[in-house]
Amino acid sequence: GLIGGPFSGWILSHFAAGQGGLAGWQWMFLLQGIPTVVLGALAIFLLSDSFANAKWLGAHERAVLEADHRLDAASKPASSATDSLSAVFKNPAIWAFGLIYFCIQSGVYAINFWLPSIIKSLGFSDTLVIGWISAIPYLLAAVFMLLVGRSADLRNERRWHLVVPMLMCAIGLLIAVNFAHNPVIAILGLSIGTAVIFHEGSTLLVVFNALRLLAYKPFDKSAKAAEPAAATA
Repeated sequence: GLIGGPFSGWILSHFAAGQGGLAGWQWMFLLQGIPTVVLGALAIFLLSDSFANAKWLGAHERAVLEADHRLDAASKPASSATDSLSAVFKNPAIWAFGLIYFCIQSGVYAINFWLPSIIKSLGFSDTLVIGWISAIPYLLAAVFMLLVGRSADLRNERRWHLVVPMLMCAIGLLIAVNFAHNPVIAILGLSIGTAVIFHEGSTLLVVFNALRLLAYKPFDKSAKAAEPAAATA
C-alpha cells in the first residue's frame, strides 16, 4: 500500500489513453504481476528448505536457530489420542481466536480492496492523487506497528496491545463512515483504522503462539542454559 498505492495511481494515470490496446487497469495488472511471477520463480532457487541449508546464514546465526528449534521441539508434549482434528474443533480457544481473526481480516480486506474507491467517493477523481492519498494510511500503519510492537515487547504484554488497537480501529472506521462529507476527517479515520488493523493480525499471531506454548511444559533453567552453549558451539 505504501508503494503500491502511488505506483498504481501513476500507472492508471499514465496509461489512461489505452496505449498498446490495453486499458490502464490491464497495464497495472501486467506491470505489477510480472515481477511477482519472476520472484516466485527465483524463490525456487534462492530459498532453502530449512535454515540448516541456508547459505546466507552465518555459523552463529545457524547455531542460534538450531538451539531454538531444539528447545521448541523439547517443549512440545508427546502426541496423544487428543491430537486429532475433532479435538481441534472442540477447543474453545480455537473458535475464539478464529472469530477474532475473522473480524480483523474483514477489516483488512475491506481496506485492501476498497480504500481507493472510498477515497474516490470522498470527492477525489485524479487516480494519481488517489494513489498518493491511499499511501498515507499505510505509512501510519508502518509507524504504528513498530511503536506498538516495541511497546508490547518492552512490557512483555500482548492482550491489551491487541484489544486497544482493535477498539481504535473500530473508532477510526466509524469516524470515516460518519464524516464522509468531510474528506480530511474521513481520511484521518481511515488512517487510524488502517494503521491499527495491519498491526492487529501480527499481534494476534503472537498471542495465539503464547497460548500454544502454555499447553507445553515450561522451559526449565537447564534448557535455557543450553541455548548460549549451543549458539557458541
